[in-house]
Amino acid sequence: MVASSPALAFRIPLNMDAGFADIPEDEILSAEFWEDKANELFSSNRYREAIIFYDRAIAIRPDYAKARYNRGVALERLGRYDDALTSFERAMDLEPDCQQVWRGKSWALRMLGRAKEAEEAFGKAWELG
Repeated sequence: MVASSPALAFRIPLNMDAGFADIPEDEILSAEFWEDKANELFSSNRYREAIIFYDRAIAIRPDYAKARYNRGVALERLGRYDDALTSFERAMDLEPDCQQVWRGKSWALRMLGRAKEAEEAFGKAWELG
């Protein structure tokens, strides 16, 4: 049952948890399971809902840089550039040599009007490319 785990204590909107009752708890406790579900929502342009599932993946596995990066991209799509930047920076703490994360950071900084920092981040992404 989904609600039985403390790692899953935060709420999913009621219309989003339909269909999870038959999934084994060990699979539901997997950060990858929630990131996959978030990616499906993201692909359908359902960014707010995807963020909820990325948050769930991160709650299960705080060192999940890929979920933090993807969360940042979803936040960017919603125009939440400050929050996106925070997600990218947390992902960078975990994977400082990830080109994608540096590109995401560059875009968020550019959208925040921080051109010099954006250029520096893009340069780092270029070096890693």
